[in-house]
Amino acid sequence: MLIRVRDKLPCLWVALPVLGACLVAVLATMADGPVAGLIAGGVTGLVAAFAVERPLRALGAVAARIASGDRYALVPKQPRGPFSE
Repeated sequence: MLIRVRDKLPCLWVALPVLGACLVAVLATMADGPVAGLIAGGVTGLVAAFAVERPLRALGAVAARIASGDRYALVPKQPRGPFSE
């Protein structure tokens, strides 16, 4: 049986892009100064936001349909984890 890291730690798909953006900003600041760090942090922060946004939007759309009273909403099959039940 294949054990995926995403099943064990589902929050990593949010934390890793954000931590990566922080790391790039810190390295750019150390290498070229605060202006380069701000620019690099802004660009990589936007990339991290785009990487995290799609899965959260899909989850939010299903929750919104259920909250609006559509009890027959097609809930996508979730992998093992906190949302699988």
